[in-house]
Amino acid sequence: MSTGSGDTGRRFAQWRHWISATFVPLECAQVGREPFRGEVARWELGEMLVSRVDASPHLASRTRRMIAMRDAACYKVGLLTKGSCRPAQEGRDALLHPGDLAIYDCRRPHTMAFSEPHEMSFLMFPCDRLRLPPAAADSAR
Repeated sequence: MSTGSGDTGRRFAQWRHWISATFVPLECAQVGREPFRGEVARWELGEMLVSRVDASPHLASRTRRMIAMRDAACYKVGLLTKGSCRPAQEGRDALLHPGDLAIYDCRRPHTMAFSEPHEMSFLMFPCDRLRLPPAAADSAR
């Protein structure tokens, strides 16, 4: 799926729809003045979702309101391959560079800030596939 050309506002609205449909419901906001462009590719492997995102700068947020829309008991692992990303969850944040990994718990609010064009690959899978007791996952926060 690619935003292609056309009205920038319409392209970004389409992007918000695609991102929420591909992953979990997310709020997205543009952070630059340049026309937005984005591309999402996805593959389903049983219960796992593999995807690749190539996009302009933007902010993606998994808010409590978004979680209430569709609670998803899954983890998302992201590998940044181009650009930079600043993920934040549970009071922790980092600055990712190409080659860095981040793990998100989709049951909890988080943000991903992309301040430049970027490419990132994701693996999303049900939390119960990790076979980690809830207390162990909570202590990793």
